[in-house]
Amino acid sequence: TAVGTAIKVTPKAVKVLQEHKEKIALIHQLKADGTKFNEKTNEYRNIVRDVIENIKTEKNFTSFSFHDLRCVFGKENTNIIFDLVIPWALKQNEQDEIIDEVKSKIKNKAKGVSVVINAEKSFGEH
Repeated sequence: TAVGTAIKVTPKAVKVLQEHKEKIALIHQLKADGTKFNEKTNEYRNIVRDVIENIKTEKNFTSFSFHDLRCVFGKENTNIIFDLVIPWALKQNEQDEIIDEVKSKIKNKAKGVSVVINAEKSFGEH
């Protein structure tokens, strides 16, 4: 809603909000304006950025990037989830190898995380 717009919250909605306030606070913190990520999320974002940039340079890819990174912090595990833009010309087995390499390098730098990647083909040259 717009700033200053009043909304009516029912007692049932208040109860749901109270029961899930920790999850809602985390979601709000991560999604509020696209820049206010918590410290751990920023750490993971930097790790992913470094891994992607290093592989891009090593493989001489013109199009290789990530976006929409989000983290799900659980009691025992953290999932780092993001979309990976890969070169259009990669064959399926090459794509799988690159994804495995990205996951492995991230896990080596961010101990105890799971990495979930949604691969997207770019329209770049390679």
